[in-house]
Amino acid sequence: MPTEADVDTVWARAVEAGATRGWKPERTERNDRCRVRDPEGYAFGIHEPGAPRTW
Repeated sequence: MPTEADVDTVWARAVEAGATRGWKPERTERNDRCRVRDPEGYAFGIHEPGAPRTW
């Protein structure tokens, strides 16, 4: 499963490579996630599904 750091890294690398920002990395009650759109228009993201976390 991706970690919080993995999500941040995927986001930063994709944006640096020219992707359009979708969902910025965020921590929700259930996961860490992000989404971007590549220069050809394909959207992709990463998330860590799971049980709610206590922050």
